[in-house]
Amino acid sequence: MNQAYTDPDNMPYWTKHLERFEVVKGNSEEVGALARLHFKKKDRSYIMEDELLETDPGKRYKSRVSGQGIIAEVDTLFEKTDKGTLITLKWTGRGRAIPFNLLLFLLRGRIKEEATSELIEFKNLVETYGIKFS
Repeated sequence: MNQAYTDPDNMPYWTKHLERFEVVKGNSEEVGALARLHFKKKDRSYIMEDELLETDPGKRYKSRVSGQGIIAEVDTLFEKTDKGTLITLKWTGRGRAIPFNLLLFLLRGRIKEEATSELIEFKNLVETYGIKFS
């Protein structure tokens, strides 16, 4: 599952609105790696930056995502169980402006729901295609 999760070519298959994951520094599996996430939602394109802060390959990935007025830390945990792999996501974020912080607070349920949906899609793709989705 580790190889599937860290493969930049796989990410657009399970991340909503992501068109491309571009590694600009380092290796997508190593601390310090920096990537640009190219999104398109409706007719609007935007880019976010993703920096890998901590990793325990196959078990945990923590990154800082910034852009579009927010900065967030995303901690993704993979835990092997008797029934397969449990994937947990912890998201903490804030806006760079006070009004945006209020908006993030109001949207936190929707953000969690979308992230959970993406992780379920990721797990389904791994179970269907293995480590390479394309």
